[in-house]
Amino acid sequence: MVDAGGSLVVRDVLPGSPGWPQALVKTETVASALSAAGIDAMAVGGRDWYLGVRKVIALQQADDLPILAANLVCDGKRPFPASKKVTVAGHTVGFIGLTSGSVDGCTVEPLAEATRRAVDALGPVDALVALAPVETKDMTAIGKAAPEIDFVLDGHSGRRLDTPERSGPAWWLAHGFRGQNIGLVGLDFTGDSGRWVETGRVKDLEERITRFQQRKADSAKAAAAAKDETAAKRLHDQVAWYDTRIAEARKEQAALGVDRGASTFTWTIEALGAEVGDDPATAKLVAAAKERIGKVEVARPIVLGARSVDAGAYVGSDACKACHAAEYAQWSGTKHARAFDALQSFDRSMDRQCVGCHVTGWAADGGPDAPARVGPYRDVQCEACHGPGRAHVADPTGAKLLADPGVKTCHTCYDGVQDQGRFDADTYLPKVAHGAEAPAVSSPPPPPRSPR
Repeated sequence: MVDAGGSLVVRDVLPGSPGWPQALVKTETVASALSAAGIDAMAVGGRDWYLGVRKVIALQQADDLPILAANLVCDGKRPFPASKKVTVAGHTVGFIGLTSGSVDGCTVEPLAEATRRAVDALGPVDALVALAPVETKDMTAIGKAAPEIDFVLDGHSGRRLDTPERSGPAWWLAHGFRGQNIGLVGLDFTGDSGRWVETGRVKDLEERITRFQQRKADSAKAAAAAKDETAAKRLHDQVAWYDTRIAEARKEQAALGVDRGASTFTWTIEALGAEVGDDPATAKLVAAAKERIGKVEVARPIVLGARSVDAGAYVGSDACKACHAAEYAQWSGTKHARAFDALQSFDRSMDRQCVGCHVTGWAADGGPDAPARVGPYRDVQCEACHGPGRAHVADPTGAKLLADPGVKTCHTCYDGVQDQGRFDADTYLPKVAHGAEAPAVSSPPPPPRSPR
């Protein structure tokens, strides 16, 4: 098991920000979880360096993390190994780790030079993998510097590549954001050319050639039987078109090395949703992290009284129902009206990374600024979509609210990452649209399971 980087620090949290103490708790939890899972190699890069190199070294030492960084120099020394060999089932897989970003007190060396040096020092292996939390534009530099690299694991872009792409001579593999998925690579060392071909790509080409050959034969047969000259010519043109497509597919086969002893690999992406059971040891780490997060917030009991606010730009949904009774009744039956319950039921109500999408006006002028102070702002109330309402209550005609928020408002929280790409406007919007029949009350969906 390996990690290509970007896993230690949660996104959108900066040192010194109110959420940074929680971020450190999550960082330490992730480090311990990776260690407990028996990770074989990992890289760090990008936002991971918000921690500073000393903190990363401390995590490495505390959890015995196999961090690799071939292009990092600090005080004239290399704090982490450049590479590592792992032997599995009689085959040796080599890993080199790279990094990116700004690292205080250290130099991040050019990728190409560091990659070439690391590969030369590693020596012979049966398969070579680069762990690369680097910019997409820099990916090709890795493969060009060391054509021996078979796979480049993307630890930066957040892309999900269900079909592997090429990064120079190497295969580029990426499985998405924030541990929501796991990418599985299966290696079949049956070839002797040192090249790798994805099994699915080989199968697709074989099926394409077979399909085109059958269609070519059908067209040729029809052309021979055609009595109309125009129809016969059209069918002969089809035969020529299929010949061209078959030649292109065979050329692609040749480029992949299918006929020159290439080994094959499989690439699958598995979602780590609620249907995947928690590892008991990791579950204990997560439970401890939730408790620590609550202590970091110096939590007072959360008082959940009426949804009304005495001062500030927001007034709370209780002030809306006097004039908008039907809309209020419809909203009351949606999951928006119980969004905060989801956090409480999963012990996440103190998690700053979660709470903003389960309350109203989070971190906005006049809104709540700490989990312990959500009080009357709990749940996704009217003003979460239509905007602060105090001015409108004072002057309904002169101070208009956003009557039709539009789907862009939803994307604040349903951003493709937080919701794991589940959001579909045609499915979701009718459930909250005013004028729709109020849905039956049901339990809210669970929040993201990761402590990050």
